[in-house]
Amino acid sequence: MVNAPQLETVVTPRGQDLPDPEVEPGSTYHLETVVVPRKPKHLEFIQHAINRVDNNSILLKGWTIILTATLLGLFADDQTANHIFTLSLPVLGFWMVDGLFESRLRLLNALHDRIRSIPENEIDFSMDLSPERQDPRNRLFASMFFSSLALFYGPVIAVVFVTGGLLSF
Repeated sequence: MVNAPQLETVVTPRGQDLPDPEVEPGSTYHLETVVVPRKPKHLEFIQHAINRVDNNSILLKGWTIILTATLLGLFADDQTANHIFTLSLPVLGFWMVDGLFESRLRLLNALHDRIRSIPENEIDFSMDLSPERQDPRNRLFASMFFSSLALFYGPVIAVVFVTGGLLSF
């Protein structure tokens, strides 16, 4: 099935490029039909979703550092390592949520590549990620451990355990 190109109708006064809100009521208007390419618009939608997920991931990393540093400072005076070791649980939770964000980011990047390679007339603005979910690299476990997330959260957990071990002596 061949989809017709997306059309956008713009109403402007004769002789003007943009609609003017201060045009007199008796002015003559004409209609312009503009063909808007479908593929760049769909890729733009996907890129906006990628940017939102990436911003959430960056915010989560910032909250992880802030929470870990604050709680390490608070528990350092306590002289018990039990509280320090329980601090690793929220860090693991943040790691899992960030792994979910990374997984979604990989899925959206794969969708972007798929949409980029299909013809213009087959664009249906679908955000269905089912074909991309078949790739095992886009799963949560792979996103958590086989990406840069392990290089970020691994040292954070190591610092928590080292600090807990030093305070227990």
